[in-house]
Amino acid sequence: MARLVGAYLRLTIPVPEQTECDFWTLTALPGTNAGTYPRLFSVSVHALETLYVCHDRRRQQALHICLNVDKTVAESQLRTRLRLRAMRATPARYRFRPGVLALRFGSVGGTYEALTRPQIVRAARRLNLDLMRKGPALNWKTHCPELVRHVLSD
Repeated sequence: MARLVGAYLRLTIPVPEQTECDFWTLTALPGTNAGTYPRLFSVSVHALETLYVCHDRRRQQALHICLNVDKTVAESQLRTRLRLRAMRATPARYRFRPGVLALRFGSVGGTYEALTRPQIVRAARRLNLDLMRKGPALNWKTHCPELVRHVLSD
């Protein structure tokens, strides 16, 4: 899991070591959806969780990984559009940032595979850059610098 998060940060966040906590955060065990699908961790840029892992309280061993990306960039090529179906892509509705596509995975391997696709990386990077332009990270109080050092050291 640490390698996945490290790869995501390096591929989609400009200079992650220098923009950490100012523009993005990594939170361990955030309180989001604690009653049904508690988060194990989340990467947030400005006010949006752009990558998070959660589990179903009834089936705790089953992971649910969500990678949010820019919809327009992700859908701009036919081959990518066909792959988006396999990634269970669904439109995500956020008032402050329309045009987000949520890619859902049931394994770390599947998510890592998505991050080998240049169009998916471009779409994730576009979303993150747009969010960084909106302003600073809003979840700075729950940021976990020790976890960041761990995931970026892999």
